[in-house]
Amino acid sequence: MVDGATGLTGTLMASSCFLMSETDLSTRFCFVCLDGAAALAALDAGESLDDAFVERHCAQLSAGVRRLCAWVLANSA
Repeated sequence: MVDGATGLTGTLMASSCFLMSETDLSTRFCFVCLDGAAALAALDAGESLDDAFVERHCAQLSAGVRRLCAWVLANSA
């Protein structure tokens, strides 16, 4: 996900934008990389909203979050 974001601005917002301390290591994703209509249709068709659903319908976002978690763990004291 991040590899394809070169040149994009405004895809993440700092924690201070959400009334949190500027020193908090927090962010909010402001980037949607899924087909929301297909995901909603799948829910309407009876698919369970579970981890498998997220992997099917939000694979890029899920992979990006896993990569961010791995980076934080690798760079934490």
